[in-house]
Amino acid sequence: MQFKESGFLKFFVEHRTSANIIMILMIVIGLLSIGRLNKQFFPDFDVEVIAVSIDWPGATAEEIDQNIVQLLEPELRPISGVKKVSSKSVEGVGSTQVEFNYGHDMQKGRTDIETAVSRISFPEKANKPKIIVGEFFDTVTRIVLSGDVSLSLLREKSKKLKEVLLNSGVDKVDIQGLPEEEILIEISQLEAARLKLSFNKIANLIKLETQDVSGGSFADGSLRVRTIGEKRLVETFKKLELKNSSSGGRILLDDIADIKSSVKKGSVLKSIDGNPAVELWVRRSKTSDALEVSENVEKVIDNAKNIIGNVIKVETYNTAAKLIEERISLLVKNGLSGLCIVLAVLFLFLSRNTAIWVALGIPIAFLATFGVMFVSGQSINMISLFGLIMALGIVVDDAIVVGEHSSYLKTKRKLNSAQAPVVAATRMSMPVISAMLTTVAAFIPLFMVKGVIGEIIAAIPWVVCAVLVASLIECFLVLPAHLAHFDKSSKEESKFRLWFDQKFNAFQEGIFRRFVKLTFNYRYVTFMVAVGMFIVSVGMMSGGRVLFSFFPTPEADIVIVNYKMHSGSTRSQTTRMLENVEKGLNKTSTQFSNSPD
Repeated sequence: MQFKESGFLKFFVEHRTSANIIMILMIVIGLLSIGRLNKQFFPDFDVEVIAVSIDWPGATAEEIDQNIVQLLEPELRPISGVKKVSSKSVEGVGSTQVEFNYGHDMQKGRTDIETAVSRISFPEKANKPKIIVGEFFDTVTRIVLSGDVSLSLLREKSKKLKEVLLNSGVDKVDIQGLPEEEILIEISQLEAARLKLSFNKIANLIKLETQDVSGGSFADGSLRVRTIGEKRLVETFKKLELKNSSSGGRILLDDIADIKSSVKKGSVLKSIDGNPAVELWVRRSKTSDALEVSENVEKVIDNAKNIIGNVIKVETYNTAAKLIEERISLLVKNGLSGLCIVLAVLFLFLSRNTAIWVALGIPIAFLATFGVMFVSGQSINMISLFGLIMALGIVVDDAIVVGEHSSYLKTKRKLNSAQAPVVAATRMSMPVISAMLTTVAAFIPLFMVKGVIGEIIAAIPWVVCAVLVASLIECFLVLPAHLAHFDKSSKEESKFRLWFDQKFNAFQEGIFRRFVKLTFNYRYVTFMVAVGMFIVSVGMMSGGRVLFSFFPTPEADIVIVNYKMHSGSTRSQTTRMLENVEKGLNKTSTQFSNSPD
């Protein structure tokens, strides 16, 4: 009997060097790519958000809302491409967040917002609006410095630590819990009048020292001028010359004013066990590897005593790298478990040599997939790893079909080792390609999902489609050559193989054959059962029996307590409330420690 053979596939069998070159290229590309793929928790995504923030020192939340937010929102909503506008008014600050449609040109969006803001007349005492374009930064860890020391020392040490972290390769470090410092200059109105000095002249002289200065306010017969600056500016202001007398004497600002450093009202403070604390929020950009950045941070922390001394305590929490490593390790273990099951099934149903070459297609296809992931800008994260595990059982389907049919042609049709793989690949090409295309077609719609969700789940179709294409290449161009040249063994099968094949053939010809025959003879009943099961599954979803959650929310390992004080509450009242909350949390922690059940 004449069997049809594909000339293209036969070429790779006859010239096995070509097949080996393709296999080696797939392996090398994968090995080079896997080390360059970023490791992170979730895929990167673009942030189509622009924030507008306006400070108005001393203004209440109601004044901020009436004089800033209500003027700002009507100008921002009509901007082209705006999806949502949300605002927040708190004492001294008004902020508005503008969310644009997916794919909008953010540079144009910023220009439109700047134009809209420039048309608004804000209160005279309000500061210049700040327009910030949202950027993607992923949390790496949070570092907390605490101790029975002054905030000034924490400020100094935290800034040193921040500088070291940035020099070590960290993309972004924000210091939280440090109150904004101000220099308060109180000038007596009577003293200024006695020396014939106008407040405008004094304010202009101060402006020469710093551009960030408020106009000042009268209170109790004195002029108060606030300027944001460092402590060293206090001495500079004290030595500021205001007037020269005809006799050669000088009048300094320190002679007529009380100059001191103070903390800006409304600043956020942090504490640990009653001691002042400062937090450094360490984040990475899109181009950085979370595990590498975390490793650099750990090296800096290990050497922290040389930077901040022994008095200040250093702690970390919410370290994403540990969570990433745990999740990646869990997924890899599950993947390896699935791989072992796949290999066991292969060796159980196929001959030893065929099973070995079919199994080798799994790592080859996966390595080629890493190359596709690198080229397409993907990363190793929870979503892409889930896609790899999902494709684990699919990837060997093609090779199993070709390998098993090649084995059948050799044993049952008595074809030689060189001809059987070619004929098997030729005869199975259309069914295998069709099966691959139907699977790809099922995942292609995921590419069409827009927005942040679409960017996150895009890793799944990228990975699955890449694995299937790589498996197809390995199955038709590499596997037949290996089966033809390395599966020539004609020795007798083992006793276990003979026993298993006998029992499995009995199952095929007995129970399984009768069941298939029954379903065919009563095909309308079979069809109705399938339709009924589909209706039941849809009904369970629509009826709420099976709940839907796109991203399940796991139980958190951090407890956050929020409480709200009435407007006008003092800092001491807020502190007392915080102490009561801490006592309750300590009692709860002690109770769960003693009796966790």
